[in-house]
Amino acid sequence: METMHHLPVSCFTCNLSHLDNSTICIYDSSIIHNNKTYESKGRYGFRKDELIEITNSDIIHMLMCKNKTSRIFSDEEFKSLNIKTFNIGLCGGRPLDSSIGYLNKYGFCPIKPKNNRCLQYTSNDYIKIGDDLYHVNYIVVKATDIIKMMNIKFIDAVVCYSDIWYNLDKPNYNIKKVFDDIDVIGNNYGEKTCIALVSKNDFVLDKKNIKIASEYKDGKRLIQKYIDELNFKDIEIEFINVSGSAESYLLNDKVDYIITVVQTGSTLVANNLKIVKKIKELYLNLWIHLNPFDRESNIMNYDFFLQLTDKSKVQYLVIEGIDGSGKSSIINELQMDRRNHNIVIYDRFPLVSQATLKMVDDLPKTQDLITNSFPHMTKENTKVIIVEVSVKEAHERIKSRGEFLKYEEPNALSFFRLKYRELAGLYGYYVVKNNFMKMKECISNINDILHNNVNKYKLPSLMFERFDDSEKFPIHLEGESKIVRNFNEFFDIIQYKPTVYSHKQQRAGVVEGTDLERQQTTRNILYLLALNRIKHTYWCVYNGFIVAEKFRNPPPVEVCVKRYHIGTHKHIYHNMQEKITRFGKMLCDETGKYDKPIVRFDWRNPNHLHKKTKLIDMPHAQIFVNPLKKLNKTNDEIESELSELFPDGIPLGDYPMCDMLANYYIDVENAKKLTYNAFLILEEHFKNMKIRFKDVCFMPIETGKKLYGEISQDCGRYEHIEVDKMESLDKDIWRSGGSSELVYKKWHYLSNIIQDYVKQYLEKWFTEIGL
Repeated sequence: METMHHLPVSCFTCNLSHLDNSTICIYDSSIIHNNKTYESKGRYGFRKDELIEITNSDIIHMLMCKNKTSRIFSDEEFKSLNIKTFNIGLCGGRPLDSSIGYLNKYGFCPIKPKNNRCLQYTSNDYIKIGDDLYHVNYIVVKATDIIKMMNIKFIDAVVCYSDIWYNLDKPNYNIKKVFDDIDVIGNNYGEKTCIALVSKNDFVLDKKNIKIASEYKDGKRLIQKYIDELNFKDIEIEFINVSGSAESYLLNDKVDYIITVVQTGSTLVANNLKIVKKIKELYLNLWIHLNPFDRESNIMNYDFFLQLTDKSKVQYLVIEGIDGSGKSSIINELQMDRRNHNIVIYDRFPLVSQATLKMVDDLPKTQDLITNSFPHMTKENTKVIIVEVSVKEAHERIKSRGEFLKYEEPNALSFFRLKYRELAGLYGYYVVKNNFMKMKECISNINDILHNNVNKYKLPSLMFERFDDSEKFPIHLEGESKIVRNFNEFFDIIQYKPTVYSHKQQRAGVVEGTDLERQQTTRNILYLLALNRIKHTYWCVYNGFIVAEKFRNPPPVEVCVKRYHIGTHKHIYHNMQEKITRFGKMLCDETGKYDKPIVRFDWRNPNHLHKKTKLIDMPHAQIFVNPLKKLNKTNDEIESELSELFPDGIPLGDYPMCDMLANYYIDVENAKKLTYNAFLILEEHFKNMKIRFKDVCFMPIETGKKLYGEISQDCGRYEHIEVDKMESLDKDIWRSGGSSELVYKKWHYLSNIIQDYVKQYLEKWFTEIGL
């Protein structure tokens, strides 16, 4: 079916069997059947024989909507539509006729039953919600039953007066009025019916404790914003919920004030009572509960509301995050805040949640996840807030509910937390931390986003923006391979540089495209680490940039994990691999492999000591100076040779250091445990890719509990294992003098191997955990 008009359509059924062929049955010039438009052959409309020829049926059903071409169905076709029911409640008693009249203004046409005691109204109203066609059914309900009937979903929407919702146990602004046009109740004298605070004419407020009888459960909310105006600020108030006539409580001096409905005011005058404050005018509207937690019916209710309401006045809030992050508690608080009455709140949005199961390359590149499919939800009126929480807290919360599913286990929570972080960094979503001991602070931060235009919790959008403008994003630090830029108080933007450097060969250069290969490799390795709860400061890696947690003064120590006796170990520890260990074994096998990974700490030196004085006088130059002096070279000759050899300054590079010394700058035990486990995890995955993972350099933060820095071709050794040979896919190509083209080719090859593996691995894992 084509999309129908948003307003209800009327359906009429016609049995053609008893009519003459020439009888005109539909007085329209055109109709639609099976998405094909037919023009009438006659001047006045469609005859019986034309309709039978079109539908091949004696019984036809016609859906008519104002200003739209009518649609016809054969009886068989109409029954196959799987028509569902949408129940609208009509407030009984005095409001009933007004409720029907109000609906008539918007195209709804309940048909009054012949027996006025009948509570069910028939109709020919239909409405298309999503992909389904609904028949609108009308049920007369008592005002006192409306809330219960909405809660148990006996009715899907209701026409009633606005004061009904002050009988809720607590405020719920997810109950929305559908139409912007409100029908205010008036009387014959032009006065508007209202809820009012009433007292005796001669009452004087001169005590610190008062009683207020309210015809509504939530009398406190009704007068809350008038507390100062009424001089109630320092007064203790006891609210008493009453049914029936509240005036009698006042007349018998049981209370000091009452909250009641005032129409003409004649009852007040007759009983020497006065209106102290008109609190709220009563009005009629069509109401619907947009319950974010009701997965079964909220799609129907949300679509119904959004088809009929004025969407230009609606804002949208999507609350996302891993299971156990406290989303439900947050939404419960938000829906009690009157400021959120015009905000449609979603507890997760399918397109966002489903994106956590996709690789970055499979996500929309030109528009946001939501606006790509829902044009009415724009960048201006829609906010997506990711609730950030520790994996430990989330899992404890989940366990408190009872049994938990595979995708609620800690490793899964860790992975999906990274995916939500990544989405936030790709599309510029907000991220708000929720510490369950300080949930009020989290709620306050969200309200700041919604109502005070606070943007400090908003992440950059790597998908749509560039961040290489130094005026907008000042450089904090620049190294050989990356630039660190300030973004806000929580995050930095790290910019990749397409550079390759070898300290051993004193060779540096720009190899275009290598930055993107390092980026892709790092991103996929982050997924594998997150699956095993290895923490990292990187949140999102894309398009040459990284969104990273801001931290300053990183420890001047890196951690090298080696599985093979190569590099520094091979070059500075003379004949080590030939010596028998204290365990009576060789240190490594014939391939140079250790029996387990070895963790080593290195002091991070600059690549070069830049010339501030003569090279011959620089402390670290003496290793080069002394041999030349023994050859009786003059100082000028030595300076000249050093300048020719080292135009960039004296080469320095990193040096191994003992654990006790490293422990002054980094928590050695934590760092060892973290990097050792991270290496074993990656080694197993690389083994499955037929790649030999020989060594890598990790960068833990000072506590040793979290990594920072990329993990890519640039900081490890990787060999592709084939039948009879091993192919280097790392920086050794550059070290050995390989061309830029060869370096890029090898790095591109490695990043694609990793990408394909990770994609297949995750798809299999998603299936295993039931997603």
